[in-house]
Amino acid sequence: MLIMEYRAKKIIFSGMLVSLLLGNLIVYPDTFAQGWDASLAHLSYWPIRKEAINYMEEKGIPIGKTASFFPNSTSIDNIDLNGDIRAFEGYSGDETYVFYSNVYNLSDEELQELQENYYTLKLFKKNNVRIEIMMKIAR
Repeated sequence: MLIMEYRAKKIIFSGMLVSLLLGNLIVYPDTFAQGWDASLAHLSYWPIRKEAINYMEEKGIPIGKTASFFPNSTSIDNIDLNGDIRAFEGYSGDETYVFYSNVYNLSDEELQELQENYYTLKLFKKNNVRIEIMMKIAR
């Protein structure tokens, strides 16, 4: 009887562990809100964020005139703790450039606005997490 209880618990806990680990691999479509910062998805975000910022510097894209979304709409120092006081703007739709990632939680309206008014200059991707440097379509 005691052995049977132990086996049942072992199977249940093994199943729970597997589902927890697999749940960390899921990156939902852009229209789904997600708690990416509470999952292992954030491990892929940080290296490509640095790559994207380096790309912006190389191409002369001004960070101070580039919109982004929470948690990136702040100074670089607030995230990287490196003394870099340049800061991304909060998104209003008027900016020429947008720093976008599929791990940000945007409203459906904001996503539609990005799709209709911006195009992707450069795409960075790692393990289903992507960052796009976007530019406003000239009209």
